Amino acid sequence: MPYQYKRFLLWSNGGEGKLGDNYIYIWAIEDIVAYNNDYGIHKYLQKEYLAFGMDGDIGYIFHLPNNSIYRVDLGDLDIASIKYIAPSFDDFLGKAIYLNFDKPQNIVDNSSTI
Repeated sequence: MPYQYKRFLLWSNGGEGKLGDNYIYIWAIEDIVAYNNDYGIHKYLQKEYLAFGMDGDIGYIFHLPNNSIYRVDLGDLDIASIKYIAPSFDDFLGKAIYLNFDKPQNIVDNSSTI
């Protein structure tokens, strides 16, 4: 797990609320394994991805080799449909304040970042 995310969990053990135009639910440490299993993250995506939160039916996932963050539709887990958001957890939180993640212009195509 990325250091910045571990630090956040030690401070608050998850949380939820509005950040800018986004409503983000960051799962508590004791829920991460269950949610990843329930949504089939490792079944439909690669094992190098770990979901850590959501906004409605959109999941937020770490790409563990480089700790970057992507979003994916939890009802349609397809590696080709994930979208890059930020290079780190801290950057993800910062971007959430200023950018609406539902607007396509604020999300980068995943093919250039994986």
